[in-house]
Amino acid sequence: MPKNKIQTAVDNKDKQHTYAYWKRRYTLAMKYGFYFEAMMIDYALLEDRLASVLYHSGVMKNRQKLSMDAGATKKIFRQMMMDQGLFSENERLQLKNISGKVKLLRTILLWVDSSENVQESERFLKALKYQYESADIGGLMDALDKILDWCAYRNEIVHASLNKNVESLYEEIEKRAAEGFDLANFLDSQERIIKKSGAIRKAANLQN
Repeated sequence: MPKNKIQTAVDNKDKQHTYAYWKRRYTLAMKYGFYFEAMMIDYALLEDRLASVLYHSGVMKNRQKLSMDAGATKKIFRQMMMDQGLFSENERLQLKNISGKVKLLRTILLWVDSSENVQESERFLKALKYQYESADIGGLMDALDKILDWCAYRNEIVHASLNKNVESLYEEIEKRAAEGFDLANFLDSQERIIKKSGAIRKAANLQN
């Protein structure tokens, strides 16, 4: 597997510095009309916040590897995915893209919203349900729909700008750049609720 060409943030302090830096760059990009850069930052923020929500939900062993690889919870999430009917039996979940992250998070939200009697012995599921019920489930479901729509627009910008009418392109790009940032901030607010005290990961015996 090839090494990253750019050094990864080494700890939480480094990550916070990086996060704050890109938020400042976003503000400058919007101020001076660099909307393409703003949308690039939006996309990175959305990817990061979705990954963090899933990490604190007990999906991954660590933050670096974007896969459903936490042994204690993998079977639980796989069954949840099947029960909600969003995945076929042999489908391979791709968490390295936004659509995969959105699909798994939607699965969790649907389970939380529909599950009623979680047994006391099901420690992980009980913690998962409790933490998510403190979050804005309806707001998150709405945000996931908006994120997919936003990504479809962003993909047109990235992959087909030279085939677009310039005036039409600039009709929406400022609004869309602002929308992406707002969606990332909303995810950030919900991530802080879901990860509170590391309760879900503790219930699954996973390190924080």
